[in-house]
Amino acid sequence: MQTFDSQITWQEVCQRDPVMEWLSTKTSLPAISTSDDLFQDIIRAIIAQQLSTKAAATIFTRFMRIASEEDNLYHFILKSNPQILREAGISSQKCTYIQEVAAYFTKHSLFDSNWQEWQDEEIIETLTKIKGVGVWTVQMLLIFSLNRNDVFPPEDLAIQQQMKKFYKLTTGGNALKKEMCAIAESWRPHRSVASRLLWASKGIEVSL
Repeated sequence: MQTFDSQITWQEVCQRDPVMEWLSTKTSLPAISTSDDLFQDIIRAIIAQQLSTKAAATIFTRFMRIASEEDNLYHFILKSNPQILREAGISSQKCTYIQEVAAYFTKHSLFDSNWQEWQDEEIIETLTKIKGVGVWTVQMLLIFSLNRNDVFPPEDLAIQQQMKKFYKLTTGGNALKKEMCAIAESWRPHRSVASRLLWASKGIEVSL
């Protein structure tokens, strides 16, 4: 198993990758606040799948307003008729996924888990067993809910587009993802920072 020096700084990453050094001068990243409710964050992520940010926020807010009538969110989800969830604007398939999450968390006693004690791969392996929760979704939770520093999501379409632009990649499919992962190795142990810079760089023209 290959290991990486966790003491490598972001500045050192930039020294070995001119693209990241350049992007660091073109945009800034806000701090991430660690979440204390991964269950709710998974529900939010499922609702947001294939929706615009604005639409997802509207539906999630409506859902939480309906759910607030119950003392406990997962009790509300488990006992609710799917029609109640659909009234918030959630599709039938997503209603099923949300109930799967609540049932899985209950069955495996995950509500009281201290996720900060879990390794990234442990979390991915555990949560992707839930129907409707894929690797990409868990990677987003690792980055934006748990503030993990070294996560790279090669399946992310925006990341693919930005890396093709900045690194002049011309392949597609699995070949593209293989190239992306090879480039991302030089970002360890700060792949989350690099990923966030790529997302934030949308609209920035290449002038390297």
